[in-house]
Amino acid sequence: MATLATDATDVTDELLVINYMQLLFDQLVKQSTNLKILAATAVASLLATATLNTTPVREANLSSTSREAEQASQVGLLLSAAAIVGLGVGALQANKSTNKTGASYSRSQQQQQDRNIITIDQVSSKLRTQLLTLLHRDIQGINRLLNQAKFKYPNRTNNWYAEKVIYDLTRDRGA
Repeated sequence: MATLATDATDVTDELLVINYMQLLFDQLVKQSTNLKILAATAVASLLATATLNTTPVREANLSSTSREAEQASQVGLLLSAAAIVGLGVGALQANKSTNKTGASYSRSQQQQQDRNIITIDQVSSKLRTQLLTLLHRDIQGINRLLNQAKFKYPNRTNNWYAEKVIYDLTRDRGA
């Protein structure tokens, strides 16, 4: 009778594993958010751990044979494999999502920085000549002063920033 109960338990365990794997697969297909995928993988790992911990107790209580122990081990192994696959899929999905989000954020951040940077090439030739003369052809210094002016006074034209830098330089030099 104990053998029959263990066989029924093993069949029930296998059916539970199959149903759980089907549920996990359905969950992954239907749900697109990473949080739900990670939650499903966490449940899979907890279920595998709980099953692995209770299988030896059940084996000890029922006078188990090597065949029953092997079946119980296979069920635990199957649950562990399901948990590992679930964790792997969840990690890959989270990594893919992070990369997409991170890449688009970096790209948009870079585009924003590019829009905020002024170079001497973006001002009129007359103002460019004045700036080059005042700063003795120090292009890096000119670009730095233009960008400081843009940071301090946003939403102006590039020529306005060049005029402001020229005005500030001549004022500070007392010329």
